[in-house]
Amino acid sequence: MDRKASISINNFDNHMVIRMNDESNLIDHVPAMVYKASIGRPGIIMVKDRPNFTLPQLRFGKHNARVKQITASYDRFGKSNGVLLHGMKGSGKSLLAEELGNWMIAQDLPVIMVTEPMGAEELGIIIKAIGPCMVYFDEFGKVYDEKPARERLLSLFSDTSFQGVMFVITGNESEEFSDYLVYRPQRFRYNIGFGSTIDLDTLHDIMAKMQVSEHLHPAFEAYVKREGGKLNFDSLLCVIRESAGCKDALEVADVCEILNVPDFPRMSWYVSNVEVTNTPEEYAGFGYHVMTMRHSSSDLTIKVNEARKAKDGFMSLYPGPDPELKEGLLSIESLAESEGKRVIEYQGYRGFRITLSYGFGHEVASASLMATETFEGSNGGKRLGMGRSHSEAVIDSSNGERGGAGNLSDLAFGSRDNGQQPRLM
Repeated sequence: MDRKASISINNFDNHMVIRMNDESNLIDHVPAMVYKASIGRPGIIMVKDRPNFTLPQLRFGKHNARVKQITASYDRFGKSNGVLLHGMKGSGKSLLAEELGNWMIAQDLPVIMVTEPMGAEELGIIIKAIGPCMVYFDEFGKVYDEKPARERLLSLFSDTSFQGVMFVITGNESEEFSDYLVYRPQRFRYNIGFGSTIDLDTLHDIMAKMQVSEHLHPAFEAYVKREGGKLNFDSLLCVIRESAGCKDALEVADVCEILNVPDFPRMSWYVSNVEVTNTPEEYAGFGYHVMTMRHSSSDLTIKVNEARKAKDGFMSLYPGPDPELKEGLLSIESLAESEGKRVIEYQGYRGFRITLSYGFGHEVASASLMATETFEGSNGGKRLGMGRSHSEAVIDSSNGERGGAGNLSDLAFGSRDNGQQPRLM
């Protein structure tokens, strides 16, 4: 083979050595398996790591469709291309990369893992020596922890002399990838971001394949919605496996107490809706702010703060010594699980109808987040009112600590509605 004139592959029991002009112990074909590349005194060393990657039996969500699309476009006799995979830890990046690696091995092509920094020249020598292969950079930003080192590899990824090379790079952040790689499909055809949350379609696929009891589905849905970016695939699958045989969500929560995962939700009373029933005209231009503080699963304190008027120059948006704000405290105790729902009427400057529900309480429907708008005062100065911006407000069902100060949870913000676009602060 022509490559032997300048590059030799010497085969040993547990590794191969690539070096220049050494005709001893040569090998014409590199067996299809997983290798780890490094630089040693004899030359470039490829340690025989394992026959293939060990993968779980089940696949979820879009995984299989992505593998099918990527492998269908591979051409061992065509130009090289690559796959960028980025997202939080435990989101499925390595699983997809290793699935691609096993597919390459099934085509009788080796996988070269780059687990320590190597330059474009050394990696180029490996590729020229062994031909079509997959070059796998796992946790790119950790192996090449400085941006200049990563960018020096651009010449490798742009080398048009390579044939049938699939470059696969994983990173925890998309920022680990150079601007010269992102949106450059001639270098890396695929750029797959693994989101910070597990979507409900994927969750239902997981629960169906792992045979999670239907009566537990609402609890797991609340878990995914509440924990958002903290809950990855690894944590969710761990909870499902550990809780197999649990009779109810309370048992699942008990199991999770010692697991290294986000806390599983427990059912409790929470504020599910806030409705203003009447607003006197003199208060219509100013806002309100409803918060909750949970003492236990059955005891709540609801705090209603209302603005009556604004002083020239400035109006405090939060309660304090300012006499222009009205504060109302509603203490609700000994709520029984069997009630399921309770409606409370409260009269402050305005009339409120507050609905309490028993459940996982991951969100409040149709709450409004606070906004502010600046307008001219009579003396030419500026003062602050409350504008309007519709959104969903999130509550922590276990202790009410999401979104507020201390253990207060923001539930709703009312505001003036004069048709003007508010300026969010």
